[in-house]
Order: sequence, then C-alpha cells, then structure tokens
Amino acid sequence: MTTPTAPLIAVIEDEEHLAQGLIFNLEAEGYRTHHEADGNAALAWLLDCAPYVVPIPGTRSIRRLKENALAVAVRLPEAQFERLYGILREQPVAGARVAAAWMATIDA
Repeated sequence: MTTPTAPLIAVIEDEEHLAQGLIFNLEAEGYRTHHEADGNAALAWLLDCAPYVVPIPGTRSIRRLKENALAVAVRLPEAQFERLYGILREQPVAGARVAAAWMATIDA
C-alpha cells in the first residue's frame, strides 16, 4: 500500500503490459507511480532538463533507435511540460545513483 509521502517513480513505457507489471510491483513495494506511455514525450521532457539530465533510452532495434532520436524534434505543449515538471517538484530526486561499493569501482 502506498502513502502520499512514499517516493514517486515515473514509469516510462509504451508497452502497456510491461508498464502495468512494473507499476503493480512498485506499488506493492510501497512506491507511488506515474505512468507516461508516450516515450517521445518523456524523452523530450528529459532533454529539456539538460544539462542536468542525460537520457539513455534502451532499445532493441534500429527502428526504435531512430524513433528515440526523433525526440529532439518533439515540442511539447506548455501544459504537458508543466504537468511533467509538477511531478518532479512533488518528489525531488534524491539519493545515491548506485550502491557505494559499485560506485567505488566506477570512481577507481
């Protein structure tokens, strides 16, 4: 069960069955979720966060890679940007990006 103060996780996934599986498991662990099905909209928003965010979208095909690259040309309406930034303002990003032991190997 989630609470209003639980950490919020944005699930960016255009395949509904995968998104629902992630959402189910995250909420079962106590997280709140926000689902964004439009991958290009999510990438456009992340690109707008630059230089603070560098999205590295996963892909399994050249077709998807080309679709992802088109996100640089997407211009979101101001209302959609405000909605996405509102989510970020609601739950500021915090915490270590990786476990300390792993980070030690990266910085070595």
